[in-house]
Amino acid sequence: MPSVPRRTDERDEPSPKRNSKMWIHSPLRRVETDVIRAAVLPSRRSRFVFGLVLWIAAAISGHAVPPSAVTVEKTPVQIERKTFDPENPPANMPAHAPLEAGLCESRFGCETQIEVSLPHSRKKAVQGTIIAMKLKTQLGITLWVAENSPKKISDHEEAHRAIAEHYYATGDAVAHRLAVAAIGRKVTVAMRDKKPAIEEALNDLQNETLAMYLNETARRCNFAQDRFDAITDHSRNPIPERDAEAQALQEEEAHYAEEVHGAKIASPTP
Repeated sequence: MPSVPRRTDERDEPSPKRNSKMWIHSPLRRVETDVIRAAVLPSRRSRFVFGLVLWIAAAISGHAVPPSAVTVEKTPVQIERKTFDPENPPANMPAHAPLEAGLCESRFGCETQIEVSLPHSRKKAVQGTIIAMKLKTQLGITLWVAENSPKKISDHEEAHRAIAEHYYATGDAVAHRLAVAAIGRKVTVAMRDKKPAIEEALNDLQNETLAMYLNETARRCNFAQDRFDAITDHSRNPIPERDAEAQALQEEEAHYAEEVHGAKIASPTP
């Protein structure tokens, strides 16, 4: 995973009057998956690598949240299309088997920053409240197709791209829902070393939010990509890519619905 820029700001109201508050921003945290898909020429075997995504059930909030408390920035999808010489692949190409004629590399990313309100207090520990959250979502896709490959190979990789974009299309709604669920949550902060303590207190919430975002986007995308490769036999089957793509998405939707239903049964609402 790439290095994460970290930034901490703090702004306090000038007056230390009773019941006054101070607002602290958490460090910026970023997480990204890297998933590589492979296509092969007919009669060839393929290899594929999965990005690891944590599974954490998403919380759904029913409380009212001011619109200004949540900010979600959805960045445009970044797409690169490249060709390569199978006999002399470029150094920056992901690792692949010699017989692979195409690769689709998709990278789901998310950044989050949290704002917490803390009361002025002489206590050793105080309880803060999450009052704002910012999230920024990203998707980068790189398509690699061997020179002089059949059109079937490029069509296969473009279908992998379309599947990734399908799950990114609702990424901002997912991020917004997760941020709304976090607003109002309480965190306990030790006041001896305030800034490090705040970072530690918010670390779990940030990691949880990032993991839940990837669960709702990249993990679901991975399942659909698996089904697409199984349906097409990694481009060897004659089925049209659009039909295989639609079938893969339908199967993922059904699988996800079963998961959600099972989670509700396992954790019934009190």
